[in-house]
Amino acid sequence: AFTFPVARLAAGCAIAAYVHYPTVSSEMRAAVSRAAFNNRAIWARSDVLRRLKTAYYAAFAVAYGWAGRRAAAVAVNSTWTQGHIHAVWGTRAAVVYPPCDTETLCAADGGDKATEPVLVVSLAQFRPEKDHALQLDAWAALPADVRDASRLVIAGAVRNDADRDLLARLRADCARRGLDDSVRFLVGAARPVLLDLMRRAAIGLHTMRLEHFGIAVVEMMAARLAPVAHRSGGPLL
Repeated sequence: AFTFPVARLAAGCAIAAYVHYPTVSSEMRAAVSRAAFNNRAIWARSDVLRRLKTAYYAAFAVAYGWAGRRAAAVAVNSTWTQGHIHAVWGTRAAVVYPPCDTETLCAADGGDKATEPVLVVSLAQFRPEKDHALQLDAWAALPADVRDASRLVIAGAVRNDADRDLLARLRADCARRGLDDSVRFLVGAARPVLLDLMRRAAIGLHTMRLEHFGIAVVEMMAARLAPVAHRSGGPLL
């Protein structure tokens, strides 16, 4: 958004924007007291640092809103993003949902989802914000007999070395907890493999907090899975 003033004021361009995720939001400002992948524990614990970060977010939101208002037309990918763009930019935005191949999933044979082991599937890139570690926490908290009768398949792709390091840590954590027998990591699988996985799965797991839309959640519902998603962002709305 901060390039908008340059294009509008310096070059006289008309700007159209399609926003996936607001750079700053009220949820981010409210979450400064909670440690997360984008908020180090030292900031969350310190009252002084929390106040500084809150002030920074407030100032950033003012600048972000001013820059965003240089756009002549704005579209967003979800009602959640729409609400935040309206609040921060003060502009009207049309909702244009991302394309989801629901027709293929709805038309596919649902398979026998009642057979054992019960298949639980997660579909998300291996990135910190997707919070795959929470999936392992939840899986480890299940009674042993439930895990024995179930399988968790964590499917996703890696983009770079940071993602590969995260995947290695997840695999190490899985082995340390003794979950190898019931958890499988599926990396870079082709689309037909993922479609077959969803055809056979009974439950879809999605743990990202403040997911702006959630294509994976929509695909899970189209494939007749029971989605279990974080109660926030697009999946909540």
